[in-house]
Amino acid sequence: MSTISFKTSVKIPQTDWSPHLAALSAAQMNGWATIQDPDPRLNDYVAQIKNSAEVLVVIGIGGAFLGTKALLDAIPRESKTEIIFAGTSLSPAAMQQALDRIGDRNFCINVVSKSGTTIETNVAFDIFYQKLRDKYKEKADSRVYATTGRSGTIFQMASERNWSWLEHPDNVGGRYSVLTSVGLLPLAVGGVDILELLGGAKSYAANLTGALNYAALRVHLHNQGYFSEAMATFEPELRYFMEWWKQLFGESEGKNKVGLLPTSLMYSTDLHSLGQLIQDGNPKIFETFLEIQPTASDIHINALRGLESKDLAEINAAALRATVAAHASVRPVVEIRINNRTAADFGALVYFFFIAAAMSAFALGQNPFDQPGVEVYKKNMQKLLGLSDD
Repeated sequence: MSTISFKTSVKIPQTDWSPHLAALSAAQMNGWATIQDPDPRLNDYVAQIKNSAEVLVVIGIGGAFLGTKALLDAIPRESKTEIIFAGTSLSPAAMQQALDRIGDRNFCINVVSKSGTTIETNVAFDIFYQKLRDKYKEKADSRVYATTGRSGTIFQMASERNWSWLEHPDNVGGRYSVLTSVGLLPLAVGGVDILELLGGAKSYAANLTGALNYAALRVHLHNQGYFSEAMATFEPELRYFMEWWKQLFGESEGKNKVGLLPTSLMYSTDLHSLGQLIQDGNPKIFETFLEIQPTASDIHINALRGLESKDLAEINAAALRATVAAHASVRPVVEIRINNRTAADFGALVYFFFIAAAMSAFALGQNPFDQPGVEVYKKNMQKLLGLSDD
């Protein structure tokens, strides 16, 4: 039985997915579609980090960051090793804050880059590697864990300096990589049961109906003139899951002047700002609610008239139902719900969105696995920094 429910009041046209599923099977970048067992070295690396570090600094951007951050925030876990992310910004203030968070604590670095050429990643690594060398001298290299492809500057440095190394699969793009070594190493260090996570994904891969229905709905609404999909949740721990979702769909289908603009809403906060626009504004935005099945909490209202003894979870659920009803009266609404906050549930949810993103892009005539538009700013930045002869 699936841990994911999908429902909508929109009548979804029947879609023949067989050519698009065949295209996925034939694609060079489909390595994520078959869930692989973790690298045999991973358990040893996790143990080494946990035994020697109070902090693991994960350096990467985009797919090297968002999926991992999303799952660390969403899945209840325990770990004595704090995960800090760097390389997600070139802001000096943000970089200093990350350095200050480490302070004098023992730390290791996990640098994540498929190509080894991303400027944000390389700049951050240079800064944190120097801090590592200042602290540990000749032993610094034993605290570097590189997740990268089999070519490029980071792979070359890993070979020369004897860093611990995990492969970023060549046939998996960054935004589809969280269930590979890219995500599994920091997730395991952070206390996530990665076998349970992968098991949830494998389980969902056996029945793709909900993901295909979601993809069909998105394509149908796109073709009806809708320009944006707003994902909303009442669970703050899903904030970065929505950020990951935005990258997944934005980079997969946003090409050649087509594609829905993925945006996100954090309720109840945004009900008192953007909620006005969703209720009464541009009608060509549809809304997808990302939900977790409510369970009773230990927090109850004491003396607020009319709400005495009510469970806070019940009140949050009422806010969700009231919002769905209000917004469904003026625009298409989708609900995607998982049963629990387990690693298995989130593994299934990741795979659900993987399939939906790939199928949506194929159905819109796009390659789900490239991102040519991203390269434009990179080339401009290289030129401005004097790194290019163009």
